Amino acid sequence: KGEAVETNWGEVCKRAFGPMPTDTRTLLSATAMAKVPKWNDTKRSKEHPSPELPYWNLDPLPDGMWQYYVTGVACTDVEVDVLTGEYTVLRADVWVDGGNSLSPLLDLGQAEGGFVFGLGTYCTEEILLDPTDGRNKSEGTWNYKPPSNKDVPQQFNVKLVPGNPSSRTTYGSKGIGEAPLILAYSAVSAVKKAILASRQERGLSSQFTLDSPATPARVQGCMEVAAKDLTLQG
Repeated sequence: KGEAVETNWGEVCKRAFGPMPTDTRTLLSATAMAKVPKWNDTKRSKEHPSPELPYWNLDPLPDGMWQYYVTGVACTDVEVDVLTGEYTVLRADVWVDGGNSLSPLLDLGQAEGGFVFGLGTYCTEEILLDPTDGRNKSEGTWNYKPPSNKDVPQQFNVKLVPGNPSSRTTYGSKGIGEAPLILAYSAVSAVKKAILASRQERGLSSQFTLDSPATPARVQGCMEVAAKDLTLQG
């Protein structure tokens, strides 16, 4: 209540992780609310009634809609088993625009985590629903496959590229967050190249559809391996 209190770190931690109810605990983290500039004004203004489309689809976008943009590029190398559709991410090189990073180690961790998050989104995490009653049929890891440490690229190179600071944030920093998630689609692109190479080698059409997520079953289906393709060479 504005009064000076002398304490030590042990007492603070004890208070933070003390007994219930939670309103007796001391919050050790900093919290805040954020809003997209102009969006609330655009939404509530009489001149700009609430649009039917999501605000990011407005054409033209209101001035100052975004504080800044985070860009990046990635190149991914995969090895695909033609028979089973299983594949391994051998290497991924990821460059992310980090602005003037306030904590490069933290931002690198965010970029790495976002990329692996994307590997799960684009490659393994398939939501299965019962077509008759809508019941979730992917309740556990037997049917639902989140990425694990075995799914991380065997050689994983992530770099924060400087030189593009934000003019509207603290010291030109940017929030990396999960933006590199989108770059993980480079793994799917690499799988598609492998499928194409295999199909062309066996005289098949170059036309095929690989839906997302690119599960091994879908990759195997795109391969279209026939019995005549299975030969033994002495």
